[in-house]
Amino acid sequence: MNRIVTIVAAALVAFLPSLAHGQVAPVYQGQDGQTRESIGTFSQLATGAGSGTTTAASAAASAGIIAKGAPGNLYGFNVASGASAGVVQVFNSATIPADGTVSPVKCFYLAASTSLDANLRAAPVFMSVGIVVVFSSGSSCFTKTASATAFISADVK
Repeated sequence: MNRIVTIVAAALVAFLPSLAHGQVAPVYQGQDGQTRESIGTFSQLATGAGSGTTTAASAAASAGIIAKGAPGNLYGFNVASGASAGVVQVFNSATIPADGTVSPVKCFYLAASTSLDANLRAAPVFMSVGIVVVFSSGSSCFTKTASATAFISADVK
């Protein structure tokens, strides 16, 4: 049976720092000190260097970026097109593919002067070779024609 539990934020914030990694966090304690409910196992959030994602971004209008030149996870990407419509293609590659026939992992059509923000944080996509995002002036997901007319960024780890 699923239940919605309301937590008093101030009490929770005061309580959580006293937990060790792996301990069960009680929702509340009765006057006798007994736990009445549990919100699950406490996991410490990673902080400091290396704990977040890295953002790779084009410094000027671009046809593509190598977001990560090694295996990793794609957490999201943003592409803003200029005056040209085209196709946003994502590749499991450490290099930007040559123009011609391609096999992207993901593909999105993008109108001129619009943007796409793909948030994959809930289910990051693992790439075993590398992570590349390109903007192609073609109208097919399987043909790449470089079009250096877009801003491109990607969040990776």
